[in-house]
Amino acid sequence: MFMLGGLSGIMHSAAPADAQQHDSYFVVAHFHYVLIGGSIFALLAGLHYWFPLMFGRKVSEVWGRVSFWVIFVGFNVTFFPMHFLGLNGMPRRTFTYDPNLGWNSANFIATIGAYVLGVGMFIYFAVLTYTYFKGEKVGRDVWDGRTLEWSLQNPPPEYNFAVIPTVHARDAFWYEKHNRAEVEKERAEHAKAEEAHGGIHMPYGSIWPFVASLGLLVLAIGLTCFESDWSPGIHAKLGLSLIGGAITFIGIYFWSLEGNEGYHLHLDKDGKPVEDHGHGH
Repeated sequence: MFMLGGLSGIMHSAAPADAQQHDSYFVVAHFHYVLIGGSIFALLAGLHYWFPLMFGRKVSEVWGRVSFWVIFVGFNVTFFPMHFLGLNGMPRRTFTYDPNLGWNSANFIATIGAYVLGVGMFIYFAVLTYTYFKGEKVGRDVWDGRTLEWSLQNPPPEYNFAVIPTVHARDAFWYEKHNRAEVEKERAEHAKAEEAHGGIHMPYGSIWPFVASLGLLVLAIGLTCFESDWSPGIHAKLGLSLIGGAITFIGIYFWSLEGNEGYHLHLDKDGKPVEDHGHGH
């Protein structure tokens, strides 16, 4: 899907083709094949893949396939006819057109595809919602994963890895599975090193980073979202910018005054972390 969008974009490097396709529905088809075909499909696949690691439940394989095929068919039925609409002169950003221009059939097909695409997305997120509450519970490494995040317990601890893992190969977790003696020896050495340097210091939760980020959001809205040639807009712009700047300053100021209280993590004899609440060093 991404290659279709990419190749239809390369066509625009030819001036005669670009002159005909510019601001037409061909361009709409092109960038949707790039955005949805190249990004949304990958995001949905990633969400399906890492859902067990995030929530400890596995998405139904059957319903995962059903939602994929409905989305896949709906996407192509929606956007593929737009190539021909654009080549036939249908302009983008125009909400209506004369019924005698020959665009009706392709638009009708695209409309059907849009409904199918919407149904597919509804199925996908309905299945994820059901899985979150009622799905099959699984432990770690449900996919026989090849990367190290699958070696963590489920759900992952807030510190991820108590000790930075040693990466031996591109498929690091697969390597660990087939070289357990070497890995266990390294874990024992890691535990000794952790014991020597006194544990991993983890800070307590703080509200001030959130306050600072909220201030930056208000500041950005104040700087960007009002027309400068309208006097009430200037006042709102200035006011929001000052408020956002003040909130940001307050957040950063109190964040910097926080102490180093937190808790330590130590590894037990099996290499598992144990919390030690108290003051940090």
